[in-house]
Amino acid sequence: MDKSCRNSFIILYAVVRWLLEVVDLGLDWDFYIELQHTDQQSIIQAVKLQWAILGFAIFGTVMFFSTLIVFCIKIYKKRKQENLSKSYEDVKNAISVFSFICTWFEDLPQIVLAVIVAVKSTDLIAYIQLVKAWYALAEGSLIAIIIFIELRLCCANKPNHWKRVLLICELIGITLILLGSIFLQTELYQDNFKDIYQMENAVMNLTSNATTWSTLVTSV
Repeated sequence: MDKSCRNSFIILYAVVRWLLEVVDLGLDWDFYIELQHTDQQSIIQAVKLQWAILGFAIFGTVMFFSTLIVFCIKIYKKRKQENLSKSYEDVKNAISVFSFICTWFEDLPQIVLAVIVAVKSTDLIAYIQLVKAWYALAEGSLIAIIIFIELRLCCANKPNHWKRVLLICELIGITLILLGSIFLQTELYQDNFKDIYQMENAVMNLTSNATTWSTLVTSV
């Protein structure tokens, strides 16, 4: 692959990575909004869980726009330099760092939170849960393939030591996301914990009714 093709590939990879992140953020925010409209007591009572989902959605949004601004500035400055090959390589390394952060500090926590919601819910809250599960599986598989290509295991011209460590660590995170998305899909389709949380909801309703009756009797 000549230098111009390699540089074009780097820019294409950057654009694809940003687009994937935009879709991912959209799903995260839609997921949070759907949780606010559910009538399932096991989810309504899980206030900390809802705050955690909101927190990671905000974190992902802030990180996305801040890194996008930095990335655009870096591209603009690098294009003015004479050694464009090195400049594009620096940009590629920056994208790898961004991808690593997204995997470990946004995508993985979000899939874990989605699994917790699926376990606690008695019924499917919204179809966004299924979309999120399938998208996590598809995105994780695509990024894993890209990482394998980046590692160039059968090639003599491999990335340097720190880059290999970064890619391998991200690959571990991707593997955890894939496992989480498979478990999430299994839980959404089979709902193995449904009976447990139906009992919990029934207990909550009985407690609430008892409190209401107690208040009425006391007032009378």
